[in-house]
Amino acid sequence: MRVQINPKVVKLPRLEELRLFLIKTNLKLLNRLGRLWTTPDQKINKYQVVNCAGLEILISETVSNPAPLPGLHFVTLFKSSAAHVSQEARVLEMGAGAGVWSLLCAKRGAQVTASDLVGVDLSGLEKSAHQIGKSIEIYNGDLFEKLNNQRFDHIFFNPPFHHAPAKNIREQAYFGGDKGKVVSRFLQESPKYLNQNGQVWLILPKHEAQLHQEALDQWLVSEVQSIYLPLLGTVKLLALSPKLHSGLALPTSRPMNPLSECFYQLSKVMNTHSCELLTIKGAIEVDLLDQALNLALDQNLLTRSLLTAEKELKSYTLSRSWRWVSQHPRPKTKLHLENLSLEEEQSISDCLNEQIQWHRQLPPSILERIWSRSALNPHQVSPFEFHLLKGRSLSFFLIISPHLSTDAFAGTHLLNQIANQYQTLIDSDLEPNPETQLIQKQDLKSSSQKLSQAQYHSNSDHLSRQAREIDPLESGTLQLTFLNRCLTYAKAFKGIVEDLFQDSEGLKIAQVHHELRGNTQVLIKRISKLELKSVLQGARARKVKAHTLFSWGLAQAIKDWSGQRNLPRKRHLRLADLCTLRPLLETSFQDEIDMLVQPYTHTIDLEWSETEALEQISKHLQTLKRGGVTTDLFRSQIYRMASRYISLEKMMHFTFKRLFKTNITTTNPGPAPLKFTQFGEAQVLDFINFPQIAPPADLGIIYTTYNGELRIVTLYDENRWQAEELNELIELLWNKVCQLAHVSQASSNNAD
Repeated sequence: MRVQINPKVVKLPRLEELRLFLIKTNLKLLNRLGRLWTTPDQKINKYQVVNCAGLEILISETVSNPAPLPGLHFVTLFKSSAAHVSQEARVLEMGAGAGVWSLLCAKRGAQVTASDLVGVDLSGLEKSAHQIGKSIEIYNGDLFEKLNNQRFDHIFFNPPFHHAPAKNIREQAYFGGDKGKVVSRFLQESPKYLNQNGQVWLILPKHEAQLHQEALDQWLVSEVQSIYLPLLGTVKLLALSPKLHSGLALPTSRPMNPLSECFYQLSKVMNTHSCELLTIKGAIEVDLLDQALNLALDQNLLTRSLLTAEKELKSYTLSRSWRWVSQHPRPKTKLHLENLSLEEEQSISDCLNEQIQWHRQLPPSILERIWSRSALNPHQVSPFEFHLLKGRSLSFFLIISPHLSTDAFAGTHLLNQIANQYQTLIDSDLEPNPETQLIQKQDLKSSSQKLSQAQYHSNSDHLSRQAREIDPLESGTLQLTFLNRCLTYAKAFKGIVEDLFQDSEGLKIAQVHHELRGNTQVLIKRISKLELKSVLQGARARKVKAHTLFSWGLAQAIKDWSGQRNLPRKRHLRLADLCTLRPLLETSFQDEIDMLVQPYTHTIDLEWSETEALEQISKHLQTLKRGGVTTDLFRSQIYRMASRYISLEKMMHFTFKRLFKTNITTTNPGPAPLKFTQFGEAQVLDFINFPQIAPPADLGIIYTTYNGELRIVTLYDENRWQAEELNELIELLWNKVCQLAHVSQASSNNAD
């Protein structure tokens, strides 16, 4: 930004005088060299064409080249900050000049205003915007004088940060007067032009940032990124939020973890949605639920983020990794409301038992809404979608999300947040007077903002860590030393080699009904509280975990099931399973929404004795929970790195056929941590969550507990399995588990 300043002599220390002399000399040289890197516009001679940040920008004689030489520019900082601008944002670029920020934000769909000094020709910026099909509102004036109290969600400013007077219009782009008056005035005036939760983005060298420390102390400051440039030293990109505003707007980003990236690659060839399904009896206030969704989504990084390629954030990287980048303002999520017809409500009710709980199977009409549809695109929309199916007496609330952004714990945690917000809204909406309701809702919004501010101040250290782009699964977060990291990679490579020569398999199918993958269907077997309690007591008596009984029970069931059908099979059974990574994370890491489970495979010898099998499986599970799962995490990291250089098809073929060697996935997420039995004033009758089964698996078995009752949820590919034969397998499985736990078969037969 250039501001009209009366030149005057300022006494400076000699070193600072020398530094400023070198900077001025360097700027003159760069301006001359920069003209050599531009080309005249073919249509209008008064403009030069500059290629910067992937844009063709027209600049006039009064505008400086934003990238005079390769490597001597702020393009990386421009891109990193613009990535946080959502389509609904109102943006101001102060001191726009060439308008790189303005054009980047306009391309994202934001409503953009650009301002610069009187005498700075911004017509080139206006024409550059038209070339990409966008329009930008242009003002010329000193700081905010021409903006008439407009308010913005983002204000970007690459200020004249050098503390020296400017002698001409060109120098006013770099020199902000005695003691940096321009920056000081900007920091003082800009809060009045910000919307609630608005952000200021400021570029300052480290030296100048220290000189403005007193003014910066009036803001919540997050150092988002920094670069090093000659003479300037370390240049920081700062995100500022007024301390009087809510702190949730501070920008955050995080690399996609290797597990999520594996599911991201799978999502290119199939719909990987998972679902949280809540069965409700009673009235639902749709408008309040819609508000509750958006209040809950504001609380988590991933629920207010889009997936952005790292190469889009930097000007020189060859990386193809992805990052979750928070959006502000977060685009509002709309609740998808569907009123069920009498016929559809009846078909759904047929799948419920007398207690109005899911029994035997989930109806196709529910599953079609999850998987028989286009997949959510995390590059364009929040990776969560919400549906309410309303019938005459029952309602069904669905949270749908790609499995790359949530696991069973995260999905349930988000549902808890929504329920809490909905209950708060219901409690504040009891007064029937419409005018009073409006006042209460406004008060609730205000109180929510105050709560957000309080949460920010209580977790300021955590948010500042987020701003430094914490990866929950990096070696530092997992507390791995460099030596441990090298050893773990060595173990991971060793495991890959061993798997190549492992002679094992999953469950052979008697007859493949179709070569192509079909739709996923869901079966449910309910286990009573009493019987589950007996099995858990039996497991404790045998000094093993229940999952150990489940694993060996499944192996024995598969052995008997295959024998009944005369299916040839190998001695070693291969199973894929999932292990949570949350206990391995730093206690300071507080983001609950993420995909933090690690797939792993283990081999069971079907000729083991019962005692030997329980001992071996228990030992394996204990090793995983004590940190052994880190080896499998590093295997995923190896797969991720390899997938950047090998085609997806070849990578999937190699890992699925040569390494996994199984078509069965099992997991035991444990009791669903649902913290409510009432959804507002409505009664919660049942809850179930389930993912899509991912290749190479065509059969998935989930042991999930809700309200003290176990449900064995079986997901299967309808082109490869028949429901009848799988029901037989699951019955065999549970009988084997009961035998291992020494539970009476009479109680087993009465469980349903």
